[in-house]
Amino acid sequence: MNSMNKEKKNVIKNNIFILKEVFKAIPTLFISYLIFNIIDGFLQFLNNILLIRLVINSIQEGASLYYIILILLLFLSINIAYVLVRNLLITVLIPIGKVKLKKSIQTMMLKKTINIDVAAYDDPQYYDTYILGLYDMENRIFRVMESLGNLLKCLTTITSILTLALLVDPFCIILVTVSVIITTISGKKLNDITFKRKNELLIFDRKSDYTKKLFYLEDYAKEIRLSKISGKIISDYISVIADMKKTIHKYTKSIFSYAYMEDSSTFFFDVVYVFSLTYRAVIQKAISLGDFISMLNAAWSLSNNIESIIRTINEFHEHSIYIQKVRSFLDRENILHDGDKYVNESNNPIQLDHVHFLYPNNEDTIINDVSFKINPKEKIALVGYNGAGKTTLVKLLLRLYDVSKGKVFENNTNIKDYNIKSYREKYGVVFQDFSLYTTTLAENVKMDLYEQADCANIIEALEKVKLFDEVPTEDMIMRNITKEFDNEGLLFSGGERQKVALSRIIYSSKNYIILDEPSAALDPESEYRFNELITKELQNKSVIIISHRLSTTRMMDRIFMLENGKIIEQGSHKELMLLGGKYAEMYKIQAKKYGLAFE
Repeated sequence: MNSMNKEKKNVIKNNIFILKEVFKAIPTLFISYLIFNIIDGFLQFLNNILLIRLVINSIQEGASLYYIILILLLFLSINIAYVLVRNLLITVLIPIGKVKLKKSIQTMMLKKTINIDVAAYDDPQYYDTYILGLYDMENRIFRVMESLGNLLKCLTTITSILTLALLVDPFCIILVTVSVIITTISGKKLNDITFKRKNELLIFDRKSDYTKKLFYLEDYAKEIRLSKISGKIISDYISVIADMKKTIHKYTKSIFSYAYMEDSSTFFFDVVYVFSLTYRAVIQKAISLGDFISMLNAAWSLSNNIESIIRTINEFHEHSIYIQKVRSFLDRENILHDGDKYVNESNNPIQLDHVHFLYPNNEDTIINDVSFKINPKEKIALVGYNGAGKTTLVKLLLRLYDVSKGKVFENNTNIKDYNIKSYREKYGVVFQDFSLYTTTLAENVKMDLYEQADCANIIEALEKVKLFDEVPTEDMIMRNITKEFDNEGLLFSGGERQKVALSRIIYSSKNYIILDEPSAALDPESEYRFNELITKELQNKSVIIISHRLSTTRMMDRIFMLENGKIIEQGSHKELMLLGGKYAEMYKIQAKKYGLAFE
């Protein structure tokens, strides 16, 4: 019993939460919409029941034609005004309101997303909750308001009908109540099963969407056409569809049974009430023809509106389930917490002290007892084979994750004591899997909104990385990247994309620079220029480079060779070559392949 009461309270709380958001976003439309639905509910009673009773009884009682026409004109005038207001709502106010509402809820969701720990992306449940919330809430948030409007409309109609039924035929109320109880039970079961099926289908929908995405995104177009991977992808897609069919089939019998029970019970009680009214009108002569027809309409309308209320209550339950996911997403607490200190502008030393790390829900240690210090303006390289822990170390330095054991210091202060945003703003970072965005080239360099004052610095950054053969102009940097939304958009090769990413470092003027495979897509000439860039433009910066291409690491002050999350060798290029260990072995292999000088 307590759990049921708790569930009801949650349903109310969740729907009130969303209705508050609706009211904040579109207060005028919210109030107008609810008032309109109350008027709509009363008009249903007037048009479908009261008007018929008045006109037929007036004819039976011998009222004048003038009186009947007057009644009809009055009702016509009311309905003309109603249609005018309804069309204004449907064609003008509601579309505008939906756009405002979409902006409000998506802004709220996206702001939360920006501040969520990166660790959340390691959790599949996060994706299910976030995707369900993000995709569904655009429409559902307005549907909550529609449900409330429908509830008020039905209550208004029912109140009006009950007033008439108590005066004319109270038996109508009893019969409709019994019918509604049966349809309520079956409808609730139907709703629960439908939601359960939808929830189970969600993972298959995600897999299906992913498969379809592979065929229309440019990123995969070349490989799909030049390999046989498409066969595997299509096979997986067919398998997913088969699983979807199994899931749907699993619930088919239950859904059919409850849907049939819901519909057939309504039909049975409708027939019973028709016999009851016929008996009272023909045999007992207790009611007039106008009462007969109006009460018949009243019974159907009463039944429909009560069922509609029940469906609406079920809708509120369904809304609540989705809203709860959104609220769970919005209320999700981060593992990382802000400190109260702020990083100063100086180029300070960074130190890792016996750092260990394993990813959440994973038993494998990724970083194992790593310690080193980066001095101001020092250039270091992290090298090693795939899976050695290089990129994970960078994530720990940036405090995208907290260390599992040990400490990371900046200027002899534990980085956990710093305000996270303040600390991260010290770093200029280019990850191996960096992204370019479908906005202007200028904004892709600045990674922020473009302003006229930024122009010279952006052009200078692009010129230094030699993105173009000529000095770029403001018109050039104001062109969009990609042709996805702009036919005149810029298309870049892999090497050019990497140059754009590197230009962000030049523009940002951060004291700490982290470059993850910065020359992976560069041709030899561009790589040479990149090495010059580090020597000249970044000489007063602390630089951390992750690279498999050891031609870049030769110029670093120190090199750390990682294997299985441990530092197994460290020193300058010359020192490590003299050591003759794993680094020297890796370098010699690359020297043969790429024609590097043996040193």
